[in-house]
Amino acid sequence: MIRKRGEHPEQYVRQPGRDFTRPRTLTFETVISLLMTMSENSIGKIRIRRFQNSEKTPPASAFVQQRQKLLPAALETLFHRFTALLRPEKTFCGCRLPAVDGSSLKSAAYPENPDRFPLAALKVLYARRWGIEISFRSLKYAVGLIHLHTKKPDLVLQEVFASFLIFNFSQAAAWAADAPQGTAK
Repeated sequence: MIRKRGEHPEQYVRQPGRDFTRPRTLTFETVISLLMTMSENSIGKIRIRRFQNSEKTPPASAFVQQRQKLLPAALETLFHRFTALLRPEKTFCGCRLPAVDGSSLKSAAYPENPDRFPLAALKVLYARRWGIEISFRSLKYAVGLIHLHTKKPDLVLQEVFASFLIFNFSQAAAWAADAPQGTAK
């Protein structure tokens, strides 16, 4: 997905036709990859890890300059496109419950089939919802949004979408590796 966006980055940069057009060490794809793996590390640490402290390791200022060329829409689009690919097989009363991603869910207040959501099922659903509410605090720690690397609103959005993208990727890997209940040791 990142490589595909990098082939035609015009809609994701501040100056189309100018930004990310020349060959550089910090390409469109590299900058997005670094943003996604930053987490709580310093810019210096991510550069050293990525370029293995070679002569080609660009200075931190080069990364900041390249990063500022990206619109938040670059990472937001990646986030939404990747999230759209996720289709967990787990359901609740036969329905897939989506995460908070702007989609809607018909509630039992407007049931198409009133027997589908009996009171006991609604209590379980409410408990899950409440669990999600109290999990938001721990989520910001899990996705590394405790320490931001900037104060500029556009760059904060980049970090938020990059962190959520990595979180969703990790969740997808966990779903794929999830053993059926009763078989785990």
